Amino acid sequence: MSYFIAKTGEFSATGTRDPKTRDFDVKFKLVSTGGLSPGDAWGCAWNQLRLKYPFFRGCKLKSVQVEGKAESCGCMYDVTAHYSYADEETDPYFATLSFSMRGGREKKIHAFDTTSYQAVHELLPPPDFQHAIGYDNGIFQGVDVVVPTNGFSVDVDLPNSAFSAAQLAWCWSVTGAVNAAPLWGFRRGELLFLGPTGNSYRKKNENDQYELWWRLSFEFDAQPSITNANIPPFQNITKEGHQYFWTFCRDKKDPASGITIPVPVAAYVETVYPYADFSWFANLHW
Repeated sequence: MSYFIAKTGEFSATGTRDPKTRDFDVKFKLVSTGGLSPGDAWGCAWNQLRLKYPFFRGCKLKSVQVEGKAESCGCMYDVTAHYSYADEETDPYFATLSFSMRGGREKKIHAFDTTSYQAVHELLPPPDFQHAIGYDNGIFQGVDVVVPTNGFSVDVDLPNSAFSAAQLAWCWSVTGAVNAAPLWGFRRGELLFLGPTGNSYRKKNENDQYELWWRLSFEFDAQPSITNANIPPFQNITKEGHQYFWTFCRDKKDPASGITIPVPVAAYVETVYPYADFSWFANLHW
């Protein structure tokens, strides 16, 4: 399925000509060869506009709203892109960062280094488990260790012009995905989006009229990547943050002790979370 976005040539402008106060609404069409849900349509429109039309008359793209045509079966949407210039004090995307970097716990099956000791009554040396930890009845038990963790939330209040039900549907669609591109200093695959929490409320504007607002908390879990690391008995292991690393063991006869034991013979890095475009989150800053 493919889609494209085109400017209709129409736009409306509000505010004065002063570049610090003006804003613009620019109309576009989103056309797709297949049906798109409103949430997917918003995500497609946002990504296309961010890449093709990030600025208009000196103002920056701030929000996108989509409206589908019933007769088009999800293949055509009217898109309104809102461009504005905002000082830092009035920028609705200014957020609060809440985080915890207290170390978490993870079971380690392999040690970085091993020192073995032979019992005084034994004639043969201890079996070499190739740095696997805690062998017991065919299973390596491993050990719980403290590892770096970074769970955090980005909290923000946004007007309905900057965040609507379509964006909420998009957030649902990317929950349980990881970042396809670097974001906030994190490398690809290091940020897992856990989903949003929040509520809507009404707020009076400068004209004493009620507007719809959203109080939102976007939650993430970050895990560091490893590059060309040695995890004995394996070398040059590369793993993105939320990929899963595991090993396969095979029964072999230990040449020194003569005992048949399972030893790690292969390692695997699995991609268990889909990748998603998190570029909208780059609007949030603190």
